[in-house]
Amino acid sequence: MPGCSGWSILVWLLILALVVPSAWNALGTTLADVHEIHYSAFRQQVREDNVEQVTVSKTEIKGQLKEPAEIEDEQGETTEYTKFVRVWLK
Repeated sequence: MPGCSGWSILVWLLILALVVPSAWNALGTTLADVHEIHYSAFRQQVREDNVEQVTVSKTEIKGQLKEPAEIEDEQGETTEYTKFVRVWLK
């Protein structure tokens, strides 16, 4: 880059090296925390008054629970979740 010293480029690369992994980890954690659930599981949480926030669109229902609930994966392992999504169209 014209007018830039080697030190300024090194400083910018160092800043990027520190910021990008932190942002990537924050985004990855957010996405990993959201669990896809069956509609019946969503209705059960509504009946139990355990839904804190919900957003409904044409393709999905997503939201957050007041208290953690459990979900079982294909391997039979149980995981607690508070953020959920129910996708209608994939």
